[in-house]
Amino acid sequence: MVSRWVGSKRLAQCTVAHLRLTVSAQLSSTRLSSTKAGNSSSPSLSSNASKSDMNDLFKALLDTSKQPTASKDRKRQAKSMQTAGSWQRKTPDLAPSSPLEHTDVEQSNKFYLLKGNDKELMKTHVLPAARIKECEEQGFYGVMVRKQAQAVLRALSLWEGGESNPRFTLTGPDGSGKTMSLAHITHFALSKGWIVFHLPSASELVLEPPVVEPSVDKPDEFDHTWTAQMWLTRTMELNPSLFDKLTLETEQTWIPANPLTTDAGTPFKELLPLIQEDDRTASQLLPLVISHTLKLKERAPVLFVVDDVNALFTDESRVRDANNKIISPSKMTMVQMLRSIYEGQGQIPNTAMVGATGFANGALANSEPTELTQKATDVVTLEGDEDIQAALSASSTPSFTAEYGRLTTSELRAILNYYESIGWCAKTGLESDSAQLHLMLGDQFGRIGKYLESL
Repeated sequence: MVSRWVGSKRLAQCTVAHLRLTVSAQLSSTRLSSTKAGNSSSPSLSSNASKSDMNDLFKALLDTSKQPTASKDRKRQAKSMQTAGSWQRKTPDLAPSSPLEHTDVEQSNKFYLLKGNDKELMKTHVLPAARIKECEEQGFYGVMVRKQAQAVLRALSLWEGGESNPRFTLTGPDGSGKTMSLAHITHFALSKGWIVFHLPSASELVLEPPVVEPSVDKPDEFDHTWTAQMWLTRTMELNPSLFDKLTLETEQTWIPANPLTTDAGTPFKELLPLIQEDDRTASQLLPLVISHTLKLKERAPVLFVVDDVNALFTDESRVRDANNKIISPSKMTMVQMLRSIYEGQGQIPNTAMVGATGFANGALANSEPTELTQKATDVVTLEGDEDIQAALSASSTPSFTAEYGRLTTSELRAILNYYESIGWCAKTGLESDSAQLHLMLGDQFGRIGKYLESL
């Protein structure tokens, strides 16, 4: 009998959060459709709503009284178009809803709205929980177009399946907006029709995974069963046609302790029920999905998106086995799989990687991703297409960085305009106190919304 153990509190929290996301996706769709009659959700990630349509939607959502005091009041006032003494807010200059149009420098520091199917997919599988909560309180989903993300989007557009295999690393302190930029880049790749493998947190693998258990087919190693299940689900939802193309190359034995064998040529769709019978098969199936995808002769570009990517290269861990002994990352099958992909990227055609550093409140303070940032080019400083093309062709795996830090004056002004328009602050006086805001908030982009809401 193979022993297994579960971080029960953490697993319960993750399960409840997953259920909440599923329910809130349905509630949010209902709320948005009832707010503006006739607004149909887009059928796919290739939607290109016009700027005037977005502004109309934005005005309908933001026609509220000047200072709503609580989230329930704000939601009710956002739905009411005839509140006594209503104040017509200035609509900010929104970026187009399609991220394919965000490479233009004129869209820098603007917000854009996630709509329809785009919103539901991003909300359920990509956006961080803190941002989802904030957007739910606002009643709509806005994403800021950061210049660092734009630089990555321009480089990816010029690369798009080129001969090199670039990797991009977003660096900077926690809370500076890197995770939201990863979401923006993911949205861009999905809109392009690329295959996306998205891992929301590599730090969770070495710090507090929901489930860890002895590997089903690798002695003395350990599987992240629950994480593998969630990653498979996310991959299927973000890339719905992918599993139609995948079949087993060779005969495969599942769970050697209680073996079941499937023949070569078996479609991957027929393998998914195995997870329902024994969830441990997810740890076997995930690497097969990734390896078979990368070997497809005719496929779209593949983009790996990994948050807290530096955690993949640390030797430290807080995860313990059943005997209360620390499990080394080198003994974690998922960490090893991702390390091998990064190390062998130069041999994988038509593949790009985007990661962001994260230090988990200091827990990973000594895990700087030198493997990713040494001899890397600052992609933000590349001004023209020729410079970007030259950097992309400099090696088989050109490395780029994009640094995040203290908000610039123009970024802070754009944020103040945006939050003023949704009734979370009165901008008068705040802009002149930008130095004080910086002093209070530091580099914590994520704190700004909550602080402005409290004013």
